Amino acid sequence: MKRVATVSLLLLASSVFAISDTEKSSVIERCKGQMNQYGATMVKACVDQDLEAYEQLQTNYRPHEKIVKFCTKTTKQFGWNMVKACSDQNIEARQAILNNQDKYGKHMKILDSCVERMGKIGGWVMIKACTDQDIEAEQALSQY
Repeated sequence: MKRVATVSLLLLASSVFAISDTEKSSVIERCKGQMNQYGATMVKACVDQDLEAYEQLQTNYRPHEKIVKFCTKTTKQFGWNMVKACSDQNIEARQAILNNQDKYGKHMKILDSCVERMGKIGGWVMIKACTDQDIEAEQALSQY
């Protein structure tokens, strides 16, 4: 009985993250539009990568929901693989800031300014780049 319950839960969990027929059709059409000139093999590869990226985003990225939403809004027209790449880069940039308090903790004004200026348009990747550049510029200016 316990095994049946476990299998049922696994099936339920996998069906929750299943891609809708509408979204699947959208992926296929986008891949055909972008890759059809290279043949069916490339279209299939595009579809397979996008469907895998979609599944990974649905199952593994729950703690980073805001980042995934930002990336979906800004890159979905290029496919789920691009949404995943955007999400991965933004998660990495955010973690780099959080894990390097020796560098970023000393420059909270710069970090806050970059969050305000870049947060809505570029996500954590742009926030980190802005912060890194402003810290370097501030250090260079102190040398004059």
